[in-house]
Amino acid sequence: MENTDRIIIRVAQQEDEPYAFQITEEMARSAQARGTGMAKRSPDYVMQKIHEGKAERAVAQAMGNVAATLGKLASEDCLFMTQNFGFIRFP
Repeated sequence: MENTDRIIIRVAQQEDEPYAFQITEEMARSAQARGTGMAKRSPDYVMQKIHEGKAERAVAQAMGNVAATLGKLASEDCLFMTQNFGFIRFP
């Protein structure tokens, strides 16, 4: 069976504007989870960066936020799998 899930990195285009809201929401959730207090960006800000050809910075920041959140989740999973807690078990 062939894996069809791929990540494609390319320059953002006008047809990517509908994703601006999702990007800003993910950035805000990740910042809140990390407790960084980062100011929330507006979808208009991301759309402006798309038009300027600088959207890769906003997308890279959002991807970094997701990675940081996953790192925190993994750390907490390790903690809660210890003998002291034992809340989580993986097969």
